[in-house]
Amino acid sequence: MRALPTWLLADLRRAAPYALLLALGLGAVVVAGAHYSNAFPSEKAPHGWPGPASFERGVAMVRSDLVLATSVPALLLGAFALRAREPSLHGPSTLVRTYAVHTALLGLAVVVAATIGALGAGETPPDAWNAFVSAHIVLALSFYSLAFLCACYLRDHAIAAAAAIWLFFLGIYEALTRTILFRTEGYHKLANGGFPDWFWGAQALSPLSSYTGILILWRERFRDYMETEALKNAVLPDWLVPATFVALAAVLWMLIPLGLGLLGWWWRGKSMRATARRVAETG
Repeated sequence: MRALPTWLLADLRRAAPYALLLALGLGAVVVAGAHYSNAFPSEKAPHGWPGPASFERGVAMVRSDLVLATSVPALLLGAFALRAREPSLHGPSTLVRTYAVHTALLGLAVVVAATIGALGAGETPPDAWNAFVSAHIVLALSFYSLAFLCACYLRDHAIAAAAAIWLFFLGIYEALTRTILFRTEGYHKLANGGFPDWFWGAQALSPLSSYTGILILWRERFRDYMETEALKNAVLPDWLVPATFVALAAVLWMLIPLGLGLLGWWWRGKSMRATARRVAETG
C-alpha cells in the first residue's frame, strides 16, 4: 500500500485540529440549542416552545453561537495555513493543494457536526439537514478563504488582518445595514413587507448575510423570532433563493480571495527570487 505524499500529510496535520474543533463545537451547539428551545421562556411562550426538541428549533435558538462555532476555527486555519510555506520556494500550485485539502476537511467537519446535531437534537427533516450543511460549509469556506488571502500577503500578521475582517462583517456590516434600513424605511413599512431593493442586494455583500440567506430561505423554521416577524409579509424578489447566495458566496468569498491570494503569493515569490539573484551577483 502506497504511503500518502508528505505534503498531504503535512496539510492534514495542520488542518485536523481546527476541523475537529469545528465538528465537535458546532455539533454540540446544535444539540444544546435543541434541548434549550423547549425550556427557554419568552413573551409568547413563557414555558418554552411547545412540543419536543428538534433540529430546526435548535438551529433557530442558537444561530449566533453557530456562527462563532463555524467561523472561528475556519478563520484560524486560514490565517495559519501558510506558516510553513515560503513564496520563494513554494509556488502557487502548492497553495492550491493546501487550499483544496483544508477546505475538504472543513466541509467534512460540517457534515460530521450536522450528523452529531441530528442524532442529539431529535426530529431532523432530511431537507433541514441539507440546508444546514450547505449554509455552514459556505460560512466556513468563506471565512477560511478570506483568512487565506490575508496569509498570502501578510503571513506573519495574517491572524490580525483576518480578525479585523471577521469583526467588520460580524460586528459592523450587519449592524450598519440594519440601522440604515430602519432609519430610511421605518418599522411600520418594513412590517408590511416594504423592503427596498438595495437591502436585498446588500445581503450578498457579506459572507454572514449570504449564510443567513441560504439558511432561512431554504427552511423557514430556521428563522428566529425577529426574522419571522419581519419577513412574514415581505415580497421577495424572484432571484432571492438559496442557490443565488451559494453562487455569489462561491465567487465573492472563495474564488476571488483565492485568485487574489495566488496572485500576491506569486508576485512575492518573484520579487524575493529577483532580490536573491541581485544579492548573489553583487556579492
